[in-house]
Amino acid sequence: MEMSKEEKEARFKENVKNLFESNAKKMLENVQNGKAVFLPSEKALENVKGENSPLVRYPHLVRKAVDGKPVTGMTQILAQQALWDMKIDSKGNNFDIITYGQVNKIGSVLVKDETGRLPEKIRLPLLNEKGEAGYYDVYSAKDVKEQNLLPKLPARRNYTLQEYRTENGNIEEYLGKYLAAASQGAKFITTKKIASEFKANFAKELSEQIEKGNYASIIEIGKKANEVCRNTLRSKYGRDVENKNEAKLVQNHKTEKVSEKQPEKNKGFSMAD
Repeated sequence: MEMSKEEKEARFKENVKNLFESNAKKMLENVQNGKAVFLPSEKALENVKGENSPLVRYPHLVRKAVDGKPVTGMTQILAQQALWDMKIDSKGNNFDIITYGQVNKIGSVLVKDETGRLPEKIRLPLLNEKGEAGYYDVYSAKDVKEQNLLPKLPARRNYTLQEYRTENGNIEEYLGKYLAAASQGAKFITTKKIASEFKANFAKELSEQIEKGNYASIIEIGKKANEVCRNTLRSKYGRDVENKNEAKLVQNHKTEKVSEKQPEKNKGFSMAD
């Protein structure tokens, strides 16, 4: 029996709530355990000589496989974390994502396993300016069967001498500089002391917001961090950075209509810029 419109809307809202709650709690767990992509690795922390010695992190930018544009803010961080946890590629060469609908549009399909199941998907949250929540599903572009049908994207930068440093443990400052480094294929540099301060600040903020049931707070934090990223790049280049030969580095977050139809019906999700 087909669900009514009201039932579909109720199911969608429940899925959104569960996703936001899961993301907030998983983020807190990763921060507390030191497994978050933006924190120095355990090995780096063990080998560092002093509290103020530099620690280097190499962010991998997540791009849309159809046009090379990156996702932004907390969505970028959540996508990085998901792809890293899936062990897609330790060097970040396969950190491009695509929706089911976009795969269909280029005339290809997703590679299924021996049981006929689709590859693992990543569900990313959205929050528009009105506070309305939603989500969209993506897959790693490496799971597209006919790779030759994918647009040829510019080569990724190979961590040049360029670097972005965070000067304190402020949550938005730290994450904003991390996003700036990711956007440029540059090194992200912090110290043991600053990373420790940031970790404590972020864990405290996440714990308090989760206790209040404000699971969407990480998206708001991401928006503020994205503004720090924009300002960092603007101060470095004197303008908003955009190059036809590269992915557009930083963009305002726009929300497109989110569908709940299943992939089997050949209806994909539109990705947010």
